[in-house]
Amino acid sequence: MHPLVLFMVTVALTIPANAVTAEERLQPCPEPYDASAWNDCFGEAWFPHGQNYVGQFRAGKPDGRGTMSYPGSNKYVGEWKYGKREGQGTMWYPIGHKYVGEWRHNRRNGHGTMSYPDGRRFVGEWRNGKRNGEGVEYAQDGSILRSGFWKDGFLVQNK
Repeated sequence: MHPLVLFMVTVALTIPANAVTAEERLQPCPEPYDASAWNDCFGEAWFPHGQNYVGQFRAGKPDGRGTMSYPGSNKYVGEWKYGKREGQGTMWYPIGHKYVGEWRHNRRNGHGTMSYPDGRRFVGEWRNGKRNGEGVEYAQDGSILRSGFWKDGFLVQNK
C-alpha cells in the first residue's frame, strides 16, 4: 500500500466517529428566549439594547463559547462567563480596531494585540481595558515605535 494512502487510512481510523464540537453536545435552547429556562444549551437570543448572541448559555446568560454582535458593528467572538467576556476572544470595533487576546470582567485584561486601521499594532499587557505592563507598539512596516512599561494607557518607562 502507498505510504500516503496508509497514512490517510490510519488517521481516519483513529478519529472517533462520535467526535463532535461542544456546541453539538449541548441541547438546543427552547424557543423563544427565556432566561429561566436556558441552561446548558446552545441558542440565539436578541437582547434589549440590540445585541444578538449566538452560542452557549448557562442560567440564561452567555457562558462558554459564543458570538455577540452589538449595534454599531462591534463584534466579539470568544469565551464568556456569567454573561461577560472572559477568557480568550477577538473584538472588532466599528472604527477599524481589532483586539485579539485575553479578557476578564468584560474588559481587555492580560496579554493581547490591538491592531489599528493604519497598520500599527500594540502587543503587550492590558488591565481594565488599557495598556498596562510590558508592551511594544509597532509601525505599519513592523519597526518598533515605542517599547517599555505602560501604565493606565501611557508609556511610563522606555526600553
